[in-house]
Amino acid sequence: MSEYRREKVLRVPIKKYIPDIDYDEFELKHKDIMGYKPGYFDIMCTSGGNIYLDFILEVDEDHEGWWGKTRHLFPNECIKYYDTFRLIIPNIKMRDVHLVEYCWWTATEPEDYYSLKEDDFWKEIPDVSELK
Repeated sequence: MSEYRREKVLRVPIKKYIPDIDYDEFELKHKDIMGYKPGYFDIMCTSGGNIYLDFILEVDEDHEGWWGKTRHLFPNECIKYYDTFRLIIPNIKMRDVHLVEYCWWTATEPEDYYSLKEDDFWKEIPDVSELK
């Protein structure tokens, strides 16, 4: 059954680190840390045709809407999750890992939320005097 699903994930473009990835072999090799719930990795294909390795932080299936936002990790988050990503990508550069929160209809592929250029949410809001 299809439904709206909200996820908060740490996302990295997997082909940047493993260009010739065989997804079946990859999932079999990492079966102990792959899954669809918080605390596990998942491979996510997006409507933009990109493929990401997501570390799932939160899942909410009682949500509605089609939206997403993304940002770089703060330094303490990079330190906190570095060893987690090294389980799969030993040469990971944490600047490539973005925090992404999004909601989509599960009968489709979600939008391609990764690029920071797409999200105005994190831009500085203007001073009240500039709004007049």
